[in-house]
Amino acid sequence: MKTAYILSNIGTPEAPTKEAVGPYLTEFLTDPDVIPLPFLLRHLLVRGIIVPFRAPASAAKYAQVWLPEGSPLLVNSKLLQKELQAHLDGPVLLGMQFGNPSMESAFQEARAQGCDEIKLVPVYPQYAEATTGSSVRKATGLAKKYGFPPVKVFPSFASADFYIRPFAATVKKHLHGNEHVLFSFHGLPESQVKKGAPGCLTVANCCDRPIETLGKCYRAQSFATAKALAAALGLSPESWSVSFQSRLGRAKWIQPYTDDILKSLPTRGVKRVVVVSPAFVSDCLETLEELGVEGKDVFFTAGGQSYELVPCLNGDPGFAKGFAERLRAH
Repeated sequence: MKTAYILSNIGTPEAPTKEAVGPYLTEFLTDPDVIPLPFLLRHLLVRGIIVPFRAPASAAKYAQVWLPEGSPLLVNSKLLQKELQAHLDGPVLLGMQFGNPSMESAFQEARAQGCDEIKLVPVYPQYAEATTGSSVRKATGLAKKYGFPPVKVFPSFASADFYIRPFAATVKKHLHGNEHVLFSFHGLPESQVKKGAPGCLTVANCCDRPIETLGKCYRAQSFATAKALAAALGLSPESWSVSFQSRLGRAKWIQPYTDDILKSLPTRGVKRVVVVSPAFVSDCLETLEELGVEGKDVFFTAGGQSYELVPCLNGDPGFAKGFAERLRAH
């Protein structure tokens, strides 16, 4: 059997312009897994309100972090793709959920290369219906369309050693002994977390359960990742915290919010912070601009003195080697 490995990430516009960002946002936000509203209401909201107002602002943000080679997410995804390919026999392909290279183009390439089966690799360390779940559903439909057997799905890896160990080594390079470490994860509406994991967010310490009992609770898996990284780094309990970024709309999202934490740290005497983004394997708009630019400004405005953003693993050779070993064994 010849296996194709399809790396699935959320996707990116093709240029930092409102003309390119608009169609990308429309495709992304009209997905029912992203905004779970009835079809007509969802499209009216996205096409009539969100995209016309959000596209120009998002384009300006993309422009701040755009690389000469293109979108940071795509550039960094290609780095990981290249490193993984060095350790795997079958083709490693990029298949974004939205935008290009699309997941459908990856299936077409796998068929053209004579592959017999697909191993879908959602590069999201923590499971969420809007990311991993949506990716699996799209791949399942495409497998039927192109005559492949049911896809094999690589599971989430919130506290897997092949992810935690190299990431901790990267973080350690930014620590000097007197900083507070903030683990900032992408946010989700509380309603989506409760839908994916009934019983979550019902008690204050519900995310303290062992990871093997967490099921599909994104918030609990995020805390598990942070705890694993803190343990690998030897951090004391008071020297690190967890927060969630990227809110959209008026709905209640999982807390605490990253911007609120960054505002509060200086008032508690914390003037030096190292920010880590363990929900992202590849650096992208949410890490480079939202944390690297906006978050830094929030912290300094509140009285902070030192702010370091740790890069994601991207194409880290050690990470790719361990990742490939797990992919072969799965």
